[in-house]
Amino acid sequence: MVALIASIIGAISGLGGGVIIKPVLDLLGEHPITTINILSAFTVLSMSIVSIGRHIIYKTKIEYKIGIFLAAGAFLGGYIGNFLFSRLLKTVAHANSVIFVQNAILVLLLICVLIYTNKFREKATFRLKNPLIIIVTGICLGTASSFLGIGGGPINIVALSLLFAMEPKQAAVNSILLIFFSQASKLITTALSGGFVGQDLTMLWLMIPAGILGGFIGSTLNKKLKVAQMTTVFNATTVVIIAVGIINSLKCLFPL
Repeated sequence: MVALIASIIGAISGLGGGVIIKPVLDLLGEHPITTINILSAFTVLSMSIVSIGRHIIYKTKIEYKIGIFLAAGAFLGGYIGNFLFSRLLKTVAHANSVIFVQNAILVLLLICVLIYTNKFREKATFRLKNPLIIIVTGICLGTASSFLGIGGGPINIVALSLLFAMEPKQAAVNSILLIFFSQASKLITTALSGGFVGQDLTMLWLMIPAGILGGFIGSTLNKKLKVAQMTTVFNATTVVIIAVGIINSLKCLFPL
């Protein structure tokens, strides 16, 4: 249910699903952090493939000139983020410390996302066209999404709106494209480094179909909803994720 609901919301708003799946699974505490990252990445990748396919069928406007450079950067960033996550996991004494770092950073980023989306979106925008800057932007977004294990949706939306002056629906579609490349890179890197060994991934038999179904439903609703309705979904979901992230951070600081 978490995967299905997250994928529907993620495909509607461009949030990507992982930003919901990762904090909620942290909250439930039934899987190790490494397993949660893999479960989230597979589910979000499944959702993004279906969602992108649907948007191509719908002939949704995708900024391919920008998207190609962003995708290249996101693919590299996915590798960097996964490397940083692995190094941090090996450096700290307890996995709870990593969960705290991920959730604390996520909460701070989402608060900034919420403020920008509702206060400055119409006032602060650029139209970057330099390929190198676009690639670097993709690297940064891919690194953040892979390290945090969230797919990067909210951060992508803000970056696409701020740096490329994309409208909400356009930003949502291009965000899904970024999510696909960053999560594909993350999973390829994990597989090549033997990161799947010893992980209990049986839940994928349920989560991947849920991600696929969520991608179908969410991309269909994306075409039907108005911008104001999408913004409401985006804001409400972001507030809930911030609350969950705060709870997760407090649980790490003050374990029962």
